Amino acid sequence: MFKQLLKDSAIYGFSDFILKLAAFFTFPIFAHLLTLNDFGVMTLATVIAGFVGMFISLGLNNAIQRFYFDSSFPKSKRPVLVSTGYIVLAVWSILLTLLCIFIAYLFRDYTLHKYQLPFSYLALALLTNIPVLLLTYSNDTIRLHFKPVNFLILSFCRNMTGVILAIFLMKYYNMGLYGYFIANLIGVAVFIPLGIYFTRNDCKLLFDFKVARKIIQFGYPFVFAGLAYWLFSSMDRWMLGQWSTMEQVGLYSIAFKIGSIVLFVNSAFAQAWSPVAIKIMNQYPDTYKTLFSKLFTFWFAFLLLIGTIAATFSSEFLRLFTPQSYWAASNISVWVTIGMIINGTTQLTALGISISKRTKFLTSISWITAIINFLLNYFLIPRLGALGSAIATTFTYLILSGGYLFISQKVHTLPLQKNKLVILFSILILTTAVSLYLNSISWNMSMLFIKCFWVAIIIFLFFLFKIIDPTSIKEMIFKKE
Repeated sequence: MFKQLLKDSAIYGFSDFILKLAAFFTFPIFAHLLTLNDFGVMTLATVIAGFVGMFISLGLNNAIQRFYFDSSFPKSKRPVLVSTGYIVLAVWSILLTLLCIFIAYLFRDYTLHKYQLPFSYLALALLTNIPVLLLTYSNDTIRLHFKPVNFLILSFCRNMTGVILAIFLMKYYNMGLYGYFIANLIGVAVFIPLGIYFTRNDCKLLFDFKVARKIIQFGYPFVFAGLAYWLFSSMDRWMLGQWSTMEQVGLYSIAFKIGSIVLFVNSAFAQAWSPVAIKIMNQYPDTYKTLFSKLFTFWFAFLLLIGTIAATFSSEFLRLFTPQSYWAASNISVWVTIGMIINGTTQLTALGISISKRTKFLTSISWITAIINFLLNYFLIPRLGALGSAIATTFTYLILSGGYLFISQKVHTLPLQKNKLVILFSILILTTAVSLYLNSISWNMSMLFIKCFWVAIIIFLFFLFKIIDPTSIKEMIFKKE
C-alpha cells in the first residue's frame, strides 16, 4: 500500500528529484555567467519551445501507458505498439519543428526587436524538442518495463550532460546563450541511441496504421488539456515580456528556481502516485477513502513545511549564490513558492475526478483557470511587473486546486479531515505574510535565527493541532498488505 508508494517514489521519482536538484544547484553558476536580461531571453525561448512541444507530443506517452498492459495488446503485440508510437513521434516532431522554425524565420526581425530574442536561439530551442520528446518516450517505456537502473542512467544523461556542457561552453569559450542552447541540443540528442538500446525489446522497425490511428485518437485530447495548463503556467513569461522588460522576466525565472524546490518534491510523488492509488482502491475497497483523506492532510503538511523553508530563506539563498542584481527576486520567490505548494495539492484534489472517470472536468477547469490567469496577469503585470505575475500565478493555482476539490467531492466524495485542512490553509496564509515581511526588512545575521525560529514554530503548530500524527503515519506505512 503506502510502502509501495514510498518505494516507487524513491525509485522513479526520487532519482529524478536528485538529478533535478543537482541541476538546481548549478543555477548559481549560470547566475554569474548570465545577466537578468539573458535569463529573460532564455526563459522566453524555452516557453515558446515548450508550447510547440505540446503539439509535437500528440499525447502519445499517455496512449502508450494506457494500452501497454491492455488486453487488446498481448505481450507479442507490445513491440508494434511501442514502435509505432516512436515512429509517429519521430516523423511528426521533425515535420512540425521544421515548419515552426520556418515561421520563426519569417518573424525573426519582430522577435529580435520586440523581445531581444535572436532567431538562432529560438531555432535551437525548437530543435531541442525533438530529442527531448524521443528520450521522454523512451523513459516512459522503461518505466513500463520496471527497470529503475536504466531509468536512472538515461535520466542522469539527459539532465546533466547538457548542463555541464553549457557551463563549459559559456565559461571557457564565452559563447553566452548561444552556447547554452547548443549544449542543450547536443547534450540530449547524443543519448537517443541509448534510449533505443534500453527499449530494444519493444522499439523495433515495426509500424501499424491501425495502431497509429488508435493511439493518436486517444492521445491528441491531452494536447488541449496540456495547452490550458501551459497557458496558466507559462504564458505569464510571455506577458511579462510583452508588457514589462526582459529583466522582469529574468527576475521571475530566478524566483521560480527557488520555488522549484517544492516542484521537485511534487514531481517525485506524482510519478509514483497514480498506479499506487489504483492498487490501494482495489486492495482496500472499504477503507481507501479514509486512507486517501489522511494522505491528503499529510501531503499538504509536507509541502507546506518544505515550502515554508524555501520561502523563508529565499533571501539568504539569493545573497549566498547570486550577484546583487538578482536579490530583488526574494519576495517574488515567496509568492511563487506558495503557488507551488498549492499546485502540489492537485495530485489529490483532482483524485475524485480521475477515479470517477469524469476527466472532462479536468480540461474545463483548466481552461477556466487559464482565462482567470490571463486576466490577473493583464491587470497586475503593468502595475507590479514580475511580482504581479507571481501573485497572479499563486491565486491561479488556488482556483485550480479548489475547483478540482469542489468537483471531486461532488462526483466521488472523500471524508476529508476538514478541521486539519482549514488549519493548514491558515498556516499557509500566515507563512506567506511572515515570509514576505522577513524578506523585505534589512538583513543581518540575527535574521537567520529569527527565520529558524519561525520554521520551528510551524513544526510546533503541526504537532499542537495533531496535523502530524505519528501513530496514523505508522499505521498507514506498516499496515499489512
